[in-house]
Amino acid sequence: MTEQIILQLLGPTLDLSSLILYFYIFMKKRKQYIPIAFVILSFFFSEIFIMFITIILSSNISLLAGIIRFIISISSTFLLTLFFESTFTQRIFFAFSFHAIYALSEFIAQFIVINYMDFSKESLLKLSGSISFLTNPLAFFFIILFSILLKNKKMYFSMRFSVMLLIAPIITTFAAFNRTVLEATSENQLSFALLIFGFLIINYVNYILLVISAKTYAEKEKNQYLLQQNEFQKDKYNQLSSAYKKLRKYQHDTKKRFMYIQECVNSEKYDAIIPYLDNSLDELNNSYSRINTGNLVIDSFVSNYMFISEENGIHFYSDLKIDSALIPIYDYNLSLIIGNLLDNSINACNQIEKDEEKYIKLYIQTNTDSEQFIIHIINSKPNQKISTKSNELFHGYGLINVKDHIDKFFGIMNINESENEFEISVIIPLLKKA
Repeated sequence: MTEQIILQLLGPTLDLSSLILYFYIFMKKRKQYIPIAFVILSFFFSEIFIMFITIILSSNISLLAGIIRFIISISSTFLLTLFFESTFTQRIFFAFSFHAIYALSEFIAQFIVINYMDFSKESLLKLSGSISFLTNPLAFFFIILFSILLKNKKMYFSMRFSVMLLIAPIITTFAAFNRTVLEATSENQLSFALLIFGFLIINYVNYILLVISAKTYAEKEKNQYLLQQNEFQKDKYNQLSSAYKKLRKYQHDTKKRFMYIQECVNSEKYDAIIPYLDNSLDELNNSYSRINTGNLVIDSFVSNYMFISEENGIHFYSDLKIDSALIPIYDYNLSLIIGNLLDNSINACNQIEKDEEKYIKLYIQTNTDSEQFIIHIINSKPNQKISTKSNELFHGYGLINVKDHIDKFFGIMNINESENEFEISVIIPLLKKA
């Protein structure tokens, strides 16, 4: 009698554990105004209610009884989804997909045991109760597989992590379907039920540990990325500060030059003026900004990257048509956007072999017709499709940072990539600075 009670409780407990796992993986956040204790109790009583209905209808094998059980199961699962943030369509899909997975698992379990394990009719009768427990390891496996196929964001998926998630369910499922195990436990269904329960505990512990490890790794990667971006931002700030100091020095030097020319005119030393102006122009071209749009960030950064491009054998083309008063973002954000994009372009060009053409084409404009501030960059890159790993090397991190700054000003970013060219456009509405 005690054994039968334990068996009656173990079945719903195993089903409930799979349902909770499914909710954890696929449903969005729990509604904060609903206490977690109430949600847990609802799961518990929902399973008890279904178990109660199943016991009542167990002797009824009619089609109507089957339909009633199905409707009650689907309805109870749908009602549980109301505790979580989701759309009506997602709730319906969730309720049906969970029971579809369970139905598939149950069908496969029965099919394998009956058709491929060569048990006698007497043995199958003894195993009839145990076969229902085989559904649970299969359901766990399909839930994890389904979550990997959908690439759920909660799971911090990577190929390595996905394989590790599937190893334990595969091993325990094979162990559960082992003929020797089934024969040894055919006389004692409680032993087999406890074995399945132990297998699922192993799976859950493995799943939790892997998720914790994945989260820890993701946090470590995020912190490393933030550290890199802080260093990058510090570097761009120093560049901007250096450009400002150069501009002040340029203003001071220009004043001295005018004073010298004025002195030459007053002293009627006209022959000294021309060579002095030639030297001054050469020094100006080599030492100060080549670009003069009136915006300190654009002038200093574009000029700086023109010098860097020349040093690396990269052809740099620029077409700048801007009204500084209309630029809708702060100099700090602008320096990080332009700095990241041009750094990425330089890095991509430096991956190209020496014999191939390397170029960067930069277009910046404040378009009053479309009321948009536009930064458009085209650069050459290695003559092959960049892999995800390579793309992260000289595009990925920078573009994440660029998008963060663009989003603050309601802008968008478009990317196009071919075999030997990378193209990116940043478009920000011409709004007043917030």
